[in-house]
Amino acid sequence: QMSNRYLYRKNSKKSESKDVGLPSNMDDLITLLNEPFPLINPEPSASIAEIQRKAGQRDVVDWLLELKNRKDENVLRK
Repeated sequence: QMSNRYLYRKNSKKSESKDVGLPSNMDDLITLLNEPFPLINPEPSASIAEIQRKAGQRDVVDWLLELKNRKDENVLRK
């Protein structure tokens, strides 16, 4: 059985249609991750495991946004 972390890529038609490389800056990385891992409200019918998985994926995007905001604030203060 395939692990959950590969489930999204395996079932995504978008990721199969384009060759995605690792962006060279944080803004582009956040933009890239926002598409497959948007901020969403869970469906009432979703399992706890699915909700936890999607929340964990989004936590990574939110963490990157927080790091970017801190960096931007530091640049503005200088």
